[in-house]
Amino acid sequence: MIKINKLTFEGFRTPMHSASVIFSNTHVTVVYGDNGSGKTTYLRAINAFLSQDGAYLESISVQAIACEYSYDEINEIFNEDGLLVERDVVKENLPGVVRVEKYDGQYDWSDFEQSPLIKTKSLSLGV
Repeated sequence: MIKINKLTFEGFRTPMHSASVIFSNTHVTVVYGDNGSGKTTYLRAINAFLSQDGAYLESISVQAIACEYSYDEINEIFNEDGLLVERDVVKENLPGVVRVEKYDGQYDWSDFEQSPLIKTKSLSLGV
């Protein structure tokens, strides 16, 4: 499992603003605010980050993203048919950090692509 612990968008909706959320380890994290304060935009920015959608991030003025996460190291064994036969958690709650920055109009995704976040296929949110 991969868990995002803290996510910051530098340059959020304007180049001079940032938006950051520290997600709870034990409870539900609630993102709340007035109409138009950026709640939906923030959730869309999370999706854009995880799907490497630079066009959306640029449309909301994001210049850099800092993501602190934790993950479990998992060992999976597959049979000759490609079916999973064994899955063991080797290490739990390993820390990780990813930084994505915009250079010359392009986002540098290399840090993201070398992290376990590249394997994300879903995001659990309650709206």
